[in-house]
Amino acid sequence: MTSLFAVSALGLLPIVAIALLWFRLRSQVAISDVTPEWLDSFSMQRYRPMERLLAEEDFTFLRSLPGYRPEIEQRLRKERRVAFRRYLNRLVRDFHRLHAAARQAVAYSDVDQSHLVGVLVRQRARFAWLLVVTEARLACHAFGFKGVEVGGLVAALDGMGRELRMAAVPSAA
Repeated sequence: MTSLFAVSALGLLPIVAIALLWFRLRSQVAISDVTPEWLDSFSMQRYRPMERLLAEEDFTFLRSLPGYRPEIEQRLRKERRVAFRRYLNRLVRDFHRLHAAARQAVAYSDVDQSHLVGVLVRQRARFAWLLVVTEARLACHAFGFKGVEVGGLVAALDGMGRELRMAAVPSAA
């Protein structure tokens, strides 16, 4: 009976991941959320801890300690997933902000930057795919699977920041 539940739960994961992605991508940010102060304070460094939050090395070390109990590891994994989820929510919001600012920079530029429209569409599609994969892996992590990689999402966010700078530079010249 337990294995039937596990198989059913794993079968629902893609549906849940797609639904989460759909809601996340539909959430638009107002361009007023992208202020010069926010842009100046934006830093990719705030997402570096995500890369280690669910790293297996920490749990391996925990298991080697005297007094280790599986409940401790389960609680730590759950707490780390919660922290990871908070970072992920902020990362998605920041991506939307940067994307909105880049779209606005392209739309209001004095220089023809129509070539950047396709780049922005591809960036958003790539980010959406990476988000689906990350959500699925995060859901699997709750069932004991390992390996939630966030490097691709962080790189996509960094790329969005570069596109924004590229779109903004010609209009400032």
